[in-house]
Amino acid sequence: MTVSAHSPLLPGRKAASDIRIEPRMPFLDGLRGLAIVMVVLYHAYVRWPELVPYHGRFQTFPLFAQGWIGVPLFFLLSGYLIARTLCRCQGIAEFCLRRWSRLFPAMVLCSLIIYVTAPLVPERPAGPPEPLSLLPGLTFIDEAWWAKILGRPVRVLEGSFWTLYTEAKFYVSAACLYFVWGRRALWLGLSGAFLLGALGWFLVHPLGLTGFGLARLDKLVEQLSLLHFGWFAAGSLWFFHAHEPGKPRLLGVLAWLLCAVSVLVSAELVPAKIVSVTLMPILFVLALRNRTAQRVLGHPVLLYLGLCSYPLYLLHENLMIALVIKLGPHVPSVLWPLLPLPVVLGLSVVAYPIARYFEPPTERFLRTRLFVPRIRA
Repeated sequence: MTVSAHSPLLPGRKAASDIRIEPRMPFLDGLRGLAIVMVVLYHAYVRWPELVPYHGRFQTFPLFAQGWIGVPLFFLLSGYLIARTLCRCQGIAEFCLRRWSRLFPAMVLCSLIIYVTAPLVPERPAGPPEPLSLLPGLTFIDEAWWAKILGRPVRVLEGSFWTLYTEAKFYVSAACLYFVWGRRALWLGLSGAFLLGALGWFLVHPLGLTGFGLARLDKLVEQLSLLHFGWFAAGSLWFFHAHEPGKPRLLGVLAWLLCAVSVLVSAELVPAKIVSVTLMPILFVLALRNRTAQRVLGHPVLLYLGLCSYPLYLLHENLMIALVIKLGPHVPSVLWPLLPLPVVLGLSVVAYPIARYFEPPTERFLRTRLFVPRIRA
C-alpha cells in the first residue's frame, strides 16, 4: 500500500482549506528591490561618514538619511509571505525545514565569499573576521547569544545579518503559534508579544522607569527582538485579511494599529522619522491593492534587484564600504559621491547568479534529502 503526499517530521494543523494561495506576485519582488535600494543607500552615504571619501556630505539628504526604513518594509513583506507559507505547510518541521533550505544556501556561500575576500579588503568597517564569525550567520543565531554560549566574544561577520537573526526568531514563534494553536493564536500571540515589548520600551526609554522588573523586561524584549514583531504581525494580518472568507475588517484594523505602534517605536518618537517610516505600511498596502502601484513595482530594474536582494543584502555592507575606500584615491574627488554606484552594480552581478542559478537547485536538493515525499508500507 502507498501512503501519498508529504510526511512531516512533526505533523501539526494542516493548511486551512478556506485559504486560497495565489501564484507568485511579481510586484512583491519589486517591493524587495525597493527595500534593498533604500538599505544600500543608507549604508553607503549615512552609516560610516568618517570612513568614506565623501564623508558626511550626504547624511542629511532625505533619500539617504531615511534609507533605514527599508528594514520595516522587509519585515512587513516577511510577515505576509510567512503567513502564506504557513498555510502551505502541514507541520512545524516542514515549515522550519522549508525556511532553512530557502535561506541557508545563499547564507553559506555569501559568508564564505565575505570571509575569503576579507584579507583583500582590510578597510572593512567591521575589521578582520575570525573563524567563529561564521557561526552566527550559518546558524541564524546572533553573536550575543553565541558569546554567552561560548563564554567569549564573537566578532561579527556582517552587522546587517541582525535582521536574519530577528527573522529566525519570528519564524520559530510563528510556526509554534500557528501549528499548535491555530491562526488566531498567530495573530494574538505575535501582536501580544509586540505590544508587551512596546509597552516596556515606552516605560523604560521615553519615561525612564526601571523599577518593578522593567529593566529586566526591557533586556528580555531586546534579546527576543520583540520590538520588530509588530511589523511581522501586521504583514501576516494583511495576508489573512485578504484571504479569509468575508475579509474581516477587524484584521485590517489590527494591522494598522500594530503599524502605528511600530512606527512610534522604530522612529523612537522622533517626528521626522515618524513621517518617513509611516510611508512603509502605506506603500505596502498600496502595492497589495493598487494595480498602478503593482505595474510600477513590476519595472525590470526593481524585479532584478528584488530577485538578487537576499544575496546582495548579505554581501553588500562591509564589501561596499571597503571598496569605496579603496577606490577613492584612484578617482577624481568630484566623482567620489558616485563611487557606491558601480560598486553596488558589481556586487549585484555577483549576487544575481547566486539567486538565479545557485539557490534554487540547492534548495531543491536540500528539500528532497530532508523531506520524505512518499512512504511505502
